[in-house]
Amino acid sequence: AESYIELGRYNEALGHLNEAAELFQPDAHLLMRIGYCYQGLKDYQMAQTYYIKSTTMKQKNSEAFFHLGECFGLQNQWNSAIAAFKRAISIDPRKEEYYAGLAETYYKMSNLDLASIYFSKAVDTAAETAKYWIQFASFLLEIKKYDEAMAVINEGIVNAGGTELLYCKIACYFFQNKRKKALTSLNNA
Repeated sequence: AESYIELGRYNEALGHLNEAAELFQPDAHLLMRIGYCYQGLKDYQMAQTYYIKSTTMKQKNSEAFFHLGECFGLQNQWNSAIAAFKRAISIDPRKEEYYAGLAETYYKMSNLDLASIYFSKAVDTAAETAKYWIQFASFLLEIKKYDEAMAVINEGIVNAGGTELLYCKIACYFFQNKRKKALTSLNNA
């Protein structure tokens, strides 16, 4: 089942997970994995049902709350998404993806101040991971805070390195209409 999940073949994974649930007493992890498959199949109602069952069995299941928040967000149920992400963070505050999920939700609700705070917490939690620096910088670019985006990118380059951040910096130059710097940086990249 886990191999099928990794391959994105959720129907096959569900078959094996459901078989396991019939043969053995399902635990919180198994229910969460079934929910994850339904989420992958875009059946968010079923996914939520299994995530909720999982959190009922194991109330400190931060991953299930996180995925529950994702499902709520995908259905534009912003307040429920926020509550689920905050619950996940309260259980395990060391997971950068939880902060990023909460930040994205606040951004979609047009609460830019809280979005910025939680994007910042995501990069503070995983300073060595370029993905979260890029998410933060992209958010700042979208709201036209170009200087702040460039500062985030530069800090990300120092902390995480990687070519992705260099290309993000080039994009930031283009947003700032610094075409010559962008093309020079692109040539160097």
